[in-house]
Amino acid sequence: MAIINPSSNYGTVTIVGVGLIGASLGLALKKAGVVNQVLGVGRSAQNLDQALKMGAIDAIVDLVEATKQSDVIVLCVPVAQMRAAFEVIEPHL
Repeated sequence: MAIINPSSNYGTVTIVGVGLIGASLGLALKKAGVVNQVLGVGRSAQNLDQALKMGAIDAIVDLVEATKQSDVIVLCVPVAQMRAAFEVIEPHL
């Protein structure tokens, strides 16, 4: 069962939260060849740097810039942080 449709292209995807789940998602999207670019957003500079070095993301951006540049935004953050992320994203959609 394929979760990612290999004939699709999702353009620029932003992953908010590039820990274990977010970085894994970035790697899978890139391996499947279904994205042009993966942007990373997060609070941990260490996680962002590691995700960039391992190729899970192509660039580090802030949430507002990511919203302006992205075709798809995926939140990989704890549930308690989602409302705050949505409040930042919403005015820029």
